[in-house]
Amino acid sequence: MKKVFYYALFMLLIACQPHQEKTTELKLWYDTPAADWMTEALPIGNAYMGAMVFGQPKQEHIQF
Repeated sequence: MKKVFYYALFMLLIACQPHQEKTTELKLWYDTPAADWMTEALPIGNAYMGAMVFGQPKQEHIQF
């Protein structure tokens, strides 16, 4: 009975520990700006409304 108690206590202590994930920065890096919205643009939005972002850094285009 003592083993079961210690095992349950051990499992409870493990379950209560804060979850620590390795955080890595996710970056998208491109060498050239997107020229064509159909094949190179980045989609943003959700299922209800979305857009495609493309163009030069000084003048971006957003197509809904």
